[in-house]
Amino acid sequence: MGFSESFSFIYKNQVIYTLQDCTKYAFSYIMPQWKKTETVPAAPFSTKILRCSPTSLVRVAGLFGASAVILGAIGAHAHKDATPEQKKIFETANGYHFIHSVALLGVPMSRWPRTSGALLTLGMVLFCGSCYHQAFTNEKKFSAVTPWGGTLLIAGWLAMVL
Repeated sequence: MGFSESFSFIYKNQVIYTLQDCTKYAFSYIMPQWKKTETVPAAPFSTKILRCSPTSLVRVAGLFGASAVILGAIGAHAHKDATPEQKKIFETANGYHFIHSVALLGVPMSRWPRTSGALLTLGMVLFCGSCYHQAFTNEKKFSAVTPWGGTLLIAGWLAMVL
């Protein structure tokens, strides 16, 4: 089997085409469609968008921030018999929980607040939730979800940039 046939076997098969189609469909569902827009003068910045977001992301950020503080206190005071690995996992989860709670405060100012807010929120639940579960119970049954949560967090940050 030559190079050309190997390349065709690896990259030009029905599985790859199906994965490409599924990925295109998923992203077309999540990401809003690009539309041509007219250039208009910028309106003065209003803090009203921070007070009443259409998806209430500021309230969600406050709720997540409060839960990060509560879980941080529980981890520091009631979780003393944990192994060093569990403590490291807990610190990672709590750090990401805090950072992304603060990041949610900036989401209403992005171009697509619902998309980026949903991605960040779901990413925090999956990533931090599975890490917290492993840190508190030392069970790894939800650890397969952690990379998906991390991927959603990255996608949420990228959606804020676009």
